[in-house]
Amino acid sequence: ALECELELAARAHLFVWMIKDGNVTLSARRSETGDLLGSVTQPIEIPPAGRACDLEFWHVDQTMSLWLNGREIAHFELF
Repeated sequence: ALECELELAARAHLFVWMIKDGNVTLSARRSETGDLLGSVTQPIEIPPAGRACDLEFWHVDQTMSLWLNGREIAHFELF
């Protein structure tokens, strides 16, 4: 099973993309306090072990998204 996490510190926020236990979670926290500002979690189907896939982690303005093989599979807007 694929598990990964990417953290991006930008604009006084910590943006986190996490894939774990068959789910993807996109979340945002205040860098200074750690307060959770919001998140979205949904199931994800990752190709089986041994099969390559392209994952893209996007951050544009206050929007986060996760793309799998050229298709957006998760989206979160902070404001």
